Amino acid sequence: MVRPMPEQAGLIRGGSGQYQLSGDVTFQTSPGLLRQLGSFRTESGQVDINFSRVGRIDSSCVALMLECLRNARRNQVELVFSGLPSTLSDLIALFQLSKRLPIRQN
Repeated sequence: MVRPMPEQAGLIRGGSGQYQLSGDVTFQTSPGLLRQLGSFRTESGQVDINFSRVGRIDSSCVALMLECLRNARRNQVELVFSGLPSTLSDLIALFQLSKRLPIRQN
């Protein structure tokens, strides 16, 4: 019997509020990513979360984005999501959240 590989996700913090997500963003990995993202305390007052290196996603990825938006608003930080894969964009459209999420088109 072949066992599936465990899901992994990563977060790289760059300078000036830059965050790069990588790997799978799923129900298994989203809680850990949210803890790593923290509360967006940044000197610039702006945060960019880039999804261009994300692999598999599920609906928890959208929930992660909404929680990040809540955290940013609570801390008066301007947030933008960038580098969204088409599967994530499709899911956001399915949930009719395209106008509510601050997404920078590539």
